[in-house]
Amino acid sequence: MELTDIQLERFWEKVDVSDPCVCWEWNAAKHGKGYGAITIDSKVWLSHRVSWIIHYGDIPDGMFICHHCDNRSCVNPTHLFLGDNSANMLDMYEKGRGDTRPRGTQTWTSKLTEEDVVDIFYDPDSSRVIAKKYGIAHSGVSNIKSGKSWKHVTKDL
Repeated sequence: MELTDIQLERFWEKVDVSDPCVCWEWNAAKHGKGYGAITIDSKVWLSHRVSWIIHYGDIPDGMFICHHCDNRSCVNPTHLFLGDNSANMLDMYEKGRGDTRPRGTQTWTSKLTEEDVVDIFYDPDSSRVIAKKYGIAHSGVSNIKSGKSWKHVTKDL
């Protein structure tokens, strides 16, 4: 995508470039998840993607423009990096922004404590016997022992 001088001017008037080392905040329209947005040639573009194009050229198909800074409204090109979906997901999880659903004892339906889960994991009895002990379904015991549930507890056991 080639931007005209007018489009470039429109882009930069919406950016606070006070210091090259800090985030350059997008100060205009925001997309639903907090990313800056700008309309160019009747198409809405995410502002950090436009910043990448301005500074580094076109974005290869299927690639994401990710933020080192995790600031969705930042358009500082030194804070951006190119990555595929896997790199984007890995970056998200490494920064603790992955799956934030309640787990284990945080759920209101939990019948077990983390200590119970450890005991179940190591209990040599059958799934049915263990299930009866803890008042849960035997499939729940199987899921704990196989690592399908309570992963945050059993992953290091």
